[in-house]
Amino acid sequence: LTLLQNNAGLILLGVPGAGKTTWLKFLALQLARGHGDALGLEDRLPLLLSLSTYAATLAEKDVPLSQFLADFYQSLGFTLPLDGLIQTTLAQGKGQLLLDGLDEVADPDLRHLLSNRLVDFFTIQQQQGNKFVITSRPAGYEVVRLLADGLLECTVAPLDTAQINQFVQQWTAAFGQQSTTESQRETAVAQRDHLLTLLAENKALQELASVPLLLTI
Repeated sequence: LTLLQNNAGLILLGVPGAGKTTWLKFLALQLARGHGDALGLEDRLPLLLSLSTYAATLAEKDVPLSQFLADFYQSLGFTLPLDGLIQTTLAQGKGQLLLDGLDEVADPDLRHLLSNRLVDFFTIQQQQGNKFVITSRPAGYEVVRLLADGLLECTVAPLDTAQINQFVQQWTAAFGQQSTTESQRETAVAQRDHLLTLLAENKALQELASVPLLLTI
């Protein structure tokens, strides 16, 4: 959040399961609920999009990203016209673009085309005050690096031991809240303690647990 507050855009790199998409959805939900000020991001309209969806259209015709966003959300069933809303939001610098999965575009030529479109779009829109987060796995990113002033590359670090323990504690507590009987809650606590013991004793398991998705599983 601090990096996003202090930069016009982030390239968020991370291994599969590191939490990139989850963080984008968290930002979208908080902004939609009007909690932008609490995040230090002001009152912004979240625009969440899978880049592979845009790339599929881009392979057939050259559509500006701002227009595609309106068409995409309209296709989800919104009855009110969205093009004017999105264009006005971007013109006022109140947009938070949350663009997920640059690496999921498999075709190299299409990924290069998409990258060029993103750099051009970011360069124009960040001048208005709009903010961006673009996610990708590290594999394959180097050949299509998005280089632009104001766009910062950063990497999601693996969970350390303290964070793993915190995750397990909070996950178990959340699970306990869903439990309906004392027996279920006791079982959850026992499973938590057993997992923490295994993690403390098994280095290979610790390495797996440093990835949030694998730790959840």
